[in-house]
Amino acid sequence: MKFECFVIVLSIYLLEKLIDKVKSLNLDLSGDDNSGYFNKCFEELGCVEADSRWFDKKLRPVNMEPADRHVIKTDFLLVKEDKRDHLDEDYEGLLYTSVTADMKSLKSSGFKKSSDLMLLIHDFTSNGYTGWVKNLARVVFGQSEDYNVISVDWQRGAEPPYDQAIANARVVALEVIFLLKELKENFNYTLDNVHIVGHGVGAHIAGYVGATYNDIRKITGLDPSGPRFDGMPDIVKLSPTNAKYVEVIHTDSYNGRSQGTKELLGHSDFFINNADAQPGCSENNTFGDVILVDRNQLSHGEVLPGCSHKRSFKYFIESLMHGSCSFIGIKCNNYEDFSNGKCTSCEENDSCRTFGAKSYPHSIQKTVFYLDTADDTPFCMFLVKISVSVKTEKERDGYFEFILVDESGDITEAVPSYKKEYKTIKGDSKNTFLYFAHPPQLGRIKEAKVKWNEKKKIYCFLYCDQHINVERVEIEPVQQGKHKG
Repeated sequence: MKFECFVIVLSIYLLEKLIDKVKSLNLDLSGDDNSGYFNKCFEELGCVEADSRWFDKKLRPVNMEPADRHVIKTDFLLVKEDKRDHLDEDYEGLLYTSVTADMKSLKSSGFKKSSDLMLLIHDFTSNGYTGWVKNLARVVFGQSEDYNVISVDWQRGAEPPYDQAIANARVVALEVIFLLKELKENFNYTLDNVHIVGHGVGAHIAGYVGATYNDIRKITGLDPSGPRFDGMPDIVKLSPTNAKYVEVIHTDSYNGRSQGTKELLGHSDFFINNADAQPGCSENNTFGDVILVDRNQLSHGEVLPGCSHKRSFKYFIESLMHGSCSFIGIKCNNYEDFSNGKCTSCEENDSCRTFGAKSYPHSIQKTVFYLDTADDTPFCMFLVKISVSVKTEKERDGYFEFILVDESGDITEAVPSYKKEYKTIKGDSKNTFLYFAHPPQLGRIKEAKVKWNEKKKIYCFLYCDQHINVERVEIEPVQQGKHKG
């Protein structure tokens, strides 16, 4: 008993001494200190500073110092088409040349100073050889050989933890800025030829680059990361001021485990399927919050899963393939109005836009466009405005589906949305909704087969009338007008 009392007294004494020591150091433990503020410089690249703009007790409570350059090891991979014959059927047909930001390296690499440059920047846990980079390069080279494609490989800096990776991202941006500086000063290269495409954290890296060189022609943000960026000032994240035109594709922002954001970061923000779980994606994220992912959860070279997050680059790549279908986004107040058929026309000026190859350099910042997709490739669907007049005394809840046939005999299915939501159908007016039709693109419609899906009623035990009398159907393809900007 005496021994136990002695231990308690000793513990209290040591605790008091510890408190006195903390007070003597004049430490502020209230959480209002400048924890995470720093200014770290990287030789000829310049410095990375974190001040009060980079800190928020709730949104961004952690600001880690970036790792050194030799740890991050940013590499610029000039991607070229390999036209040599290969016996291996799985050969990807691409060559990678590592280049540095100096004139000798750029000249010997085969960089074409009179050609456009597409800079590709990968996401957290990924690398510069990732699949979407290869697929995008092949699509670009399939359209024009006269193109420079550089993949920014920052794999070592992109490893978990997330807070360290987003700190390293700022050093990667300095490396890209230094490369562009070399191109401008020693190659007389114009930044109006530059298009930066960044996925996730890579989208914000593109923004940091544009904060220095906002005369870049275009930035495409592929589902920019939300955690630690949402709610922060523009200096922390991608912004419309970072290039002459900034387009953002949102595909993954619907719950606490989502990697994307609903914040408006560009001139044009495309919310595909409302940035909900994408059709065809069975999300099974066992990793939880991206901020909490650690190295032990991923094997070497493994990329963090996220079907909806990755759909952003799949949609973007398909948009560049110059098929007959264009991903047309329609300007609307919100997704509910869009899905209820309140926004069905591209006739008004700038009411519709596409993403991918096209730019709208004189557009208003932070304009929202909505569109839906199919659940598998091809993801793009044609937009059709369909008005249905019915003969009914009272409102009915349900939705129509159509089989459309044109004069050439081509057939397609048109549905109101991938969710097939129930709509209120009125009998005394046109019921106009936006429908999505799978390829092929039809010519003049000669026939429409209608299917009515009535919403089941709880009180229907034996018999309920599931039929509806359709008097007239009007069909009008939605097409984007000619761009004037």
